[in-house]
Amino acid sequence: MLTTDKTITKESLTDLVQKWGTSTFGIDFKYRPLQKECIVDIIWNWFNSHEDVILDAPTGSGKSFIAMAVAGVLSTYFGKKGYILISDLSLLQQYANDLELYLPHWGVLRGQQTYTCAVNGFNFSVGACKLQGYKTYSEIISNCQECAPYCEYLLAREKAMSAKVTVCTYTYWLLQQNFIRPRLKENAPFEKRDFVICDEAHKLLDIVQNHFSPRFSREDITKISLVIDRMRIEKKEELKNAIKSQREQIRDTEDNKMLLEILDAYSSNIAKLAEQVEAIKNSISKDGKIVSKNDRTLLNACEFVKEHYSKFNEYVSIIRSAGPDYLVKNAQQNSETIVFNCLNESYLMKRAFHNNAGVKLYMSATIGDPVAYSTEIAISDYHHIKLPSVFDYSQSPIYYVNDYKMSYHEKDSSFPRIVEMIEGILTLYPNKRGIVQTGSYQFAKILLDMISPKFKKRLLLYDDSRDKQEKLDDFKFSSNKVLVGPSLTEGLSLNDELCRFQIIMKVPYPSLADKYVAAKSKFNPKWYSNATAITLLQGVGRGIRSSTDWCVTFILDACFGTLYSNCSKMFEGDFMNRIQLIPGQSLVIK
Repeated sequence: MLTTDKTITKESLTDLVQKWGTSTFGIDFKYRPLQKECIVDIIWNWFNSHEDVILDAPTGSGKSFIAMAVAGVLSTYFGKKGYILISDLSLLQQYANDLELYLPHWGVLRGQQTYTCAVNGFNFSVGACKLQGYKTYSEIISNCQECAPYCEYLLAREKAMSAKVTVCTYTYWLLQQNFIRPRLKENAPFEKRDFVICDEAHKLLDIVQNHFSPRFSREDITKISLVIDRMRIEKKEELKNAIKSQREQIRDTEDNKMLLEILDAYSSNIAKLAEQVEAIKNSISKDGKIVSKNDRTLLNACEFVKEHYSKFNEYVSIIRSAGPDYLVKNAQQNSETIVFNCLNESYLMKRAFHNNAGVKLYMSATIGDPVAYSTEIAISDYHHIKLPSVFDYSQSPIYYVNDYKMSYHEKDSSFPRIVEMIEGILTLYPNKRGIVQTGSYQFAKILLDMISPKFKKRLLLYDDSRDKQEKLDDFKFSSNKVLVGPSLTEGLSLNDELCRFQIIMKVPYPSLADKYVAAKSKFNPKWYSNATAITLLQGVGRGIRSSTDWCVTFILDACFGTLYSNCSKMFEGDFMNRIQLIPGQSLVIK
C-alpha cells in the first residue's frame, strides 16, 4: 500500500480531487457523474487496504481522464511518482495531446526506434551519436553539442526521467524495468515508482507474454551470417555451422529438458556476436553517417543480433526458474517461424511486472469476470470498481441467431446458410457502412467466394497490415462499403456513420492449432472461453464510440450459446440486456 498521513479522510481526499480538477482545467470544471467518487475510491484503497485495483469502466466513462486525475492528485498533493502505461502509439498520442494542453510538466516517452536522428535519418538507437561509439547519455551530450540540445529523443527522455508522472508504452516500461534497471541499478534512468496505471489492461498478460517470447524466423540466419563475417575472430565458418546446427536441433527436438539445454548453448553462441556489435557499428560509420546500402543492411543485422540475444538470454533464465515443463515451442502455421512461450504466466507476471511496480490500477472496458481476470494476471487481494455505462443502447440491439454453428465439424453445412443471412443483412442496409468479423482469413476468403456478385462488390477484404490500412481508407471514404476480415475486434474506432451494422460471422475462438493456445487451454481450461469472450466484447464495441452513437450487431454463429454457458459472468450487464434471439430465416430475403 502507499504510505501517507494517517489523518487523511475520504472527505479531505474528495476535496483534494476537486481542487486538482479546478486548478488543472479551470474554475468551471466539473467531473462526469461518478468520476470523482471513482478517483477517491482508487486512491483511498491504495492508502488503506489494497495494492491492486481493477477498474471496469465502459467506453465513454473517461478512463484516460480518471488515470490522469489519480496520477495528478498523488503527484501534486502526496509527492508520489508513477507511470501510466499505454498499449499502442495512437493511444499514447491522445494522452500526449491532453498533457501538452493541461499537464506539460509530465513526461511522455516512446521507444528509441520511433524517434528520428536529425543527422543520419535513422532511428535514435542507430543515430549518429550511437554509431560514433558514444554509449552513455553523458558522453552523447558532451560530444554531440551541435545536435544533443535539440534531439527529440534526448529531450523527451530527460523530461520523462525527472517528471513525477511518465506516460509510456508497456513495451518501453518492461524493457526499462527488466533489462536496464537490473544492469544499471541505482543509475537506472527509470526507477521503480510508487504507482503504475495500466490502460487497456485486458491486454496486459498478452503484452508481457509477447515481450518475453523470442522467435526464430527464416531471415535470422542471413542476418547472423552478416555479423559473423564482420567479426574479428578465427573459425568464423565453425561458429556459423554451430549456430545453424543448434537451430536445426531446436527445430527438431520435442523433449523440453533437452530443448532448454540447446537453447542455452544457442544463446551463448549468439552472445559472442552481441559482444562485437558495437565495434562493428562503429567501423561502418563515418561521422555517424552510413555510406552505403550494404552498410545499412549490416547495421540492421547488428540491431537484430542485440535484441535476439537479449530475448533468448532472458527466456532461458525465465524457463530455468519456472521449470522446463512450462516451455512451449510454438511453430506458426503457414510459416517457418517458431515462437517460444512460457506457460507459467503467474511466474512470468510476478517476475516481469509485479516485482517492478508499486500499487497498480488496471483499467479496461472489457475486464469481464474480475475473478477470472485477477487469476490471469496473478493477483489475489484486490479491489474491484465497476462503473455503469453512459451509453444509450436502445437503438443498438444484438440479434443472435441460434440455428447454425460455425464449429469445425459443422461449418461446411452452416456456411451456405450464414452467407444467405449476410446477404439479407446487406439488403437491409443498402446505403450504410458496416463490418463483417469472420474469425479467420480463410473464412473471409470463403465468404467472398460464396457470396453473390451483386453483394461482393461492396465487400473489402485485406491481405496484411499494409493492405488493411489501404482498405480501411477506401472504407472510410465510401458510402456503403463493408470491411471484411479476421482482425476487426480491436484497434478500430468506427464512430457514427462509419459503422451502422456489424456481423459476427464466427465466434472468435483462438485457434487450437496454435501450440501455445492448445497448451494454455489445457493448463487453464477457463482461459479459452474467457479469452474468446473478451475478444467478442471488444468486437461488439467497434461501432459504438459515444453516448449518441448506434450500431446494430448480428451474431450468426450458434456457438455463442456454448460460449455463454461456459463463461456467463463475462457477459453480465448491458451486453445481455441487448441480446434478442431471432430465427435465421427472418434475415433471408428472397
